[in-house]
Amino acid sequence: MWRTNAQCLYGCSGLLTPLQQVGALAIHQQAEWLGWTGGAGWLSRHVWDAWLTSGDHDILADELLPLLSEIISFYNDFLERGEDGKRHAIPSISVENQPKGWPSRWTIDATMEIAICREVILHAQACCAALEKNFPSEWTALLEVLPHYRFNEHGELAEWIHPDHQDQHEHRHLSHIYPLFPGDEASIGSRELREGIQKAVAARLATGQRSQTGWSLVHLAHIHARLGDGDQAEHCLERLIRTCVQNNLLSVHDDWRGQGLTMGSGRRERGILQLDALFGTTSTIQEFLIQSEMNSLALLPALPTAWRNGSANGLTTRCGLEVNLSWDDGHGQASMRALRDTSFTVCCSCPVSDNARQITLLSGEEYQLEWTY
Repeated sequence: MWRTNAQCLYGCSGLLTPLQQVGALAIHQQAEWLGWTGGAGWLSRHVWDAWLTSGDHDILADELLPLLSEIISFYNDFLERGEDGKRHAIPSISVENQPKGWPSRWTIDATMEIAICREVILHAQACCAALEKNFPSEWTALLEVLPHYRFNEHGELAEWIHPDHQDQHEHRHLSHIYPLFPGDEASIGSRELREGIQKAVAARLATGQRSQTGWSLVHLAHIHARLGDGDQAEHCLERLIRTCVQNNLLSVHDDWRGQGLTMGSGRRERGILQLDALFGTTSTIQEFLIQSEMNSLALLPALPTAWRNGSANGLTTRCGLEVNLSWDDGHGQASMRALRDTSFTVCCSCPVSDNARQITLLSGEEYQLEWTY
């Protein structure tokens, strides 16, 4: 079906996964949702994570690389060649939002779209290296001509790369923060990119939170955690519990109690079940304690001030480890066991660049760490 989508909607090869999917009859009152082209790349992160955490060769060779190859094939057909020598996403959607003063959600070069395309190619590059396969030259060529991210006059990462599209901050979505979360580019990217993301998040928050929902609160909590701000992330979860969690502890879409903190009037006995907020809360808590990518590990990177002591066991990471972790009034301990051969950079209670050390472990090998913070 995904190949049919690509061919029928855009006349392209490869895969297309629209935002709304109900078999071949997907419909929605907002037609542009069917035209969003970033879905397949966004979903591929689940397979990427499954490979990194397990080290399973079959996932890598039989599922992940073939999937990424078809997504790149779509982008190679879909992206327009511009007079500036770059390849551009036309049309392009930053889901649910539109530029200030622009009459439509159909735009050019939404930052999220280009970020997903870039990430897919970089992930494919890592897969080829792991399989000792040649990285196709046409993939390198496509990566080199993707548009650079744009920073607006305030230094914020812009939601659209095209200069005619001005940022619209009166919106709960933070799609352009994809390189930080759920993506991984900003974890290894330039300081300029992380600073631009931080400024963009601050600008969006300046408009208040009343349009938030359960899922968007946990999304924002993840972003704060990735930026190392555990207190703000915890604040998002506190708002979620007050507004979007029922008495049975299941999360819902909006403010069913009428607290005035998110969408919803409270004129109902219960809200619409929303599992992304439920599972996202668990994921956020893990991000407080441990963050990882293919070759990096951060321990207690966003611990809330109020969490003075605690422990967590059996945490798995993208760099092939199982971690037991404890902390008590400024003293941290970690026990790591390699689930596969792995080499990674680890840091404790601060950004990777501040106290990083390189560790290499064979499968089954253990490593102990203690530190103060």
